[in-house]
Amino acid sequence: MRQARRPIQGTAYIFSHLEGKVVWGRQAVAGTAGCGSIALNYAIQRYDKDLGKDGPKIKCASDMASSLPKPEGKAYFMADSWYSCAEIIDSRLKNGWRA
Repeated sequence: MRQARRPIQGTAYIFSHLEGKVVWGRQAVAGTAGCGSIALNYAIQRYDKDLGKDGPKIKCASDMASSLPKPEGKAYFMADSWYSCAEIIDSRLKNGWRA
């Protein structure tokens, strides 16, 4: 695999789970809120793997989830399997969300 002659800042070789191979690109963490048939992205943040092994990605996702207001009624959260760590789940349950 060849690197671009003029790479875009923040790009690197990353594993694409979608394509099942290493690709040149960026990683991002996104938060989506939904109600009924409506889904809205409320946060998107670029992930830089050089900040540390997996910790920053979990912290980024946890911070995004914590930015949501406490629900007034029944509210559920769903997460990608990568984010099924105790830190994120516990923070949501403590704020009135259901898994």
